[in-house]
Amino acid sequence: MAGPSPDARRPPPPLAGEKLTNRPSRAAIGLTILGSFLVSMDVSVVNAIQPAIAHSFGGADTAGISWTITAYAITFAAVLVPAGRVADRAGRRRTFLGGLIIFAFGSLICGLAPDLPVLLGGRVLQGAGATAAQPASLGLLRAVTPPAQRTLHTARWGAGGAVGIALGPVVGGSINSAISWRWAFLINLPLVLLACVLIPRLLPETDRHPGRPCPTLSELWPWPVPPDS
Repeated sequence: MAGPSPDARRPPPPLAGEKLTNRPSRAAIGLTILGSFLVSMDVSVVNAIQPAIAHSFGGADTAGISWTITAYAITFAAVLVPAGRVADRAGRRRTFLGGLIIFAFGSLICGLAPDLPVLLGGRVLQGAGATAAQPASLGLLRAVTPPAQRTLHTARWGAGGAVGIALGPVVGGSINSAISWRWAFLINLPLVLLACVLIPRLLPETDRHPGRPCPTLSELWPWPVPPDS
């Protein structure tokens, strides 16, 4: 019986826009997983600190406090598809870095918020930054791993996000007990700063498409817009 053809034994080619490295850096892979962990953790970090937030803001009502979770989650879901398209046009490393900076700025606003509306605004900004960073980090992970290892490292990347969501309440509650609920957000700042230093050194920029025009609003918006009547 004839064996597989030489073409069948070849690993799959890299995806469009990816620059393959034969020796993936553990630090580079860890950096993309850290990004996934960090933005995923902030989905649930407020679960354990909502009573402390309500107390700080003079007993804010439960419905208002619940928006500290909803604002982040809705923004993340709404902007995910447009953010992925921007990353394809602008380059994934640039989008990953920019998303983390926006996420850090939102974290700063949340940590210093004088009232609930400002906190919710910070959560929306966090969600927008997280949405830019998440798909870009996965694209970068695929760019620094050879095809034979992509499934393994993609699973690790996904596990990092799942662990982040699971640990969010534990981290938030522990920080609130030890210091203040505000540091559940402010702790993101040194982590993002470290990532911003390492990203340009460890992660390659994926190919951009400078010849393409900037995406229009209709291209970025993932849902159909009804025509004007």
